[in-house]
Amino acid sequence: MDTNKGNRMFSRKSIRQFTREPFDREWTEKIEHAFTRLIPLDPTIRTDFAIIGQAKMRGLFSNPAPHYILIFSEEKDNYLTNIGYMTEQLDLYLSANGIGSCWLGLAKPKEITGKNGLPYVISLAVGKPAAELTRASVDEFIRKPVEEISQGDERFPWKEAVRLAPSARNRQPWYFIGDQDKIHCYRTKLSGPSTLLFDRLNRIDMGIACCFLQTAAHLDGRSLVFEEDREAPAAPSGYVYFISASEPASSDS
Repeated sequence: MDTNKGNRMFSRKSIRQFTREPFDREWTEKIEHAFTRLIPLDPTIRTDFAIIGQAKMRGLFSNPAPHYILIFSEEKDNYLTNIGYMTEQLDLYLSANGIGSCWLGLAKPKEITGKNGLPYVISLAVGKPAAELTRASVDEFIRKPVEEISQGDERFPWKEAVRLAPSARNRQPWYFIGDQDKIHCYRTKLSGPSTLLFDRLNRIDMGIACCFLQTAAHLDGRSLVFEEDREAPAAPSGYVYFISASEPASSDS
């Protein structure tokens, strides 16, 4: 994998102030090419990505971006997690190449279906940053302590990676338990009025955290597969089981 993109986990930040300078055609084509290289968590889910200019968005903000990346997906099981997983790869790629980006959970484009008829899910604001693109050190991250969101074995340094993953309103709605063979992922159990708003965002956030988990594995020369494990440890209080990650079985006999 691109180690620059992987190492960007430890310094990336959301950019909310952009210059007015739009991308030239060369950069637009680079980003469009990056869309084709994103790896899905579930390859059976159809997705589509597009980059548009500011004029095609509605509900703009006090510091609008010159461009927006729109993400579309068919709506089937785990599609939100798949979108979080794929789009965070793009987020890291953009940061590693000097481009600022910020997840937008509420903004919408004027056209809410993709070229393949897929419904709109979420977007990234993107552009050349008007402030520092990255953090100077991990001390600048506002995150929960690692012991609040994880426990267990650590065969490679995944705990710090998932601690630093971005999430809606910095809620970090996840918990990870590592054992000798797998890393089990859990998400916050929601109830009451917050369920309607945060269930959708939490599922996207879980995909983002799984992307950081996979990226940490790649930096250590490993790769993970994600699948349900019926024998996963019971969920900690306040969480529900989500998915498990493990290295693929060796093909050697």
